[in-house]
Amino acid sequence: MTELFAIFLVSCSHMLGVCKESPEPVQVFANYNTCEERLYTRLDDAVSKFEKSLPVAVGKCVKVQPDMALANPDFKWFFANDGNLFVEAVAPAAQQNAANSQQAMLSPDKG
Repeated sequence: MTELFAIFLVSCSHMLGVCKESPEPVQVFANYNTCEERLYTRLDDAVSKFEKSLPVAVGKCVKVQPDMALANPDFKWFFANDGNLFVEAVAPAAQQNAANSQQAMLSPDKG
């Protein structure tokens, strides 16, 4: 199975208390090394763009499923107490809602 990687990027205050996800469209790459190379450029761009209000840019290359890559994945993320960024790519909310509705229609009523 093909592995794909997407850049996840946030700009934050100095103490990581306030963060904002990048408004840029999700970029997906065919391998981790290409993703990492592009990530460093994106980090520099983010610092330049938000240097006054959110001067710290943090990012990570995250593995995504091929079907999610086409649908522009959402991300669940948090900073651990030690400052490490943890990120998981998830199906977009609209796609999850459609899948849940379809599953409900296919499931027998237990009432």
